[in-house]
Amino acid sequence: MIDKERAQEKKVQDDIIKDKKKKIRDDFLENFFIPLRREFESQAKEYQAMFPIKESDMAEKQEE
Repeated sequence: MIDKERAQEKKVQDDIIKDKKKKIRDDFLENFFIPLRREFESQAKEYQAMFPIKESDMAEKQEE
């Protein structure tokens, strides 16, 4: 009987912690990450033009 009560109490506490973590994560995503990503994506072409190294330049070259 006591074990069932402890398990139930632990589940309630775990659910509270899980809800708090979810709220923190969602708050971070909505208020910081997503707006920052949208800003970057809107300027992606400009960043690509500024970056001098192209994908083809990244290929390994054989040493002689």
